[in-house]
Amino acid sequence: MLYNEEEVIDEFSERLLTSLRHLPMDYEVNFVVEGTDGTLEKVKTLAKTDPRIKVNYNERRLGLGKATKKGLGLVDRRSDLVLTMDSDLNHDPKEIINLLEASTSMVQEDDQRLNKLDLAELFQNEFQRHHVRLQDLFYESGREH
Repeated sequence: MLYNEEEVIDEFSERLLTSLRHLPMDYEVNFVVEGTDGTLEKVKTLAKTDPRIKVNYNERRLGLGKATKKGLGLVDRRSDLVLTMDSDLNHDPKEIINLLEASTSMVQEDDQRLNKLDLAELFQNEFQRHHVRLQDLFYESGREH
């Protein structure tokens, strides 16, 4: 989810794509772009060079919760793993491989109990449960993020 990230999108996207290209699997990047600065043009240029990069634009700000939900709705249903990452570089894209290894280890341990469909359903249920909690907190505090 990108909101007026023109100043950081070049460095973020370079680091992200470098990390993804070193993964032992295929990937897709879904940029949900909001705002009116130059972010949209920059990610559209990236998307022209790589068919695995998708761009969804909203001039009006959706807010973090709705933008996240929209982004997750864009994920190919055949995907096994989904990762969301802020473009502010608080989390280094180089760490993606470590997250992948940790999630693969967890899935292998739970493989006897869960099949792929169950895991996707579990993730969706957990996301919705936590999203509702976060949304309730924002409404209780009198602000929507």
